[in-house]
Amino acid sequence: MYYTDATHPAIVEITRLDVVNRVVSGRFAFTLETPSCGKLVVTDGRFDSRF
Repeated sequence: MYYTDATHPAIVEITRLDVVNRVVSGRFAFTLETPSCGKLVVTDGRFDSRF
């Protein structure tokens, strides 16, 4: 199990919102931490999803 809080920032940026075709796209980055495994850093994440 990983944890995030104010000391481990997360960013989600919406770069495209197409309400006609119902598509949302964006980027994300975050840092998670667990006592047994240490930090997990995700950078340059990207998503495309229908809504």
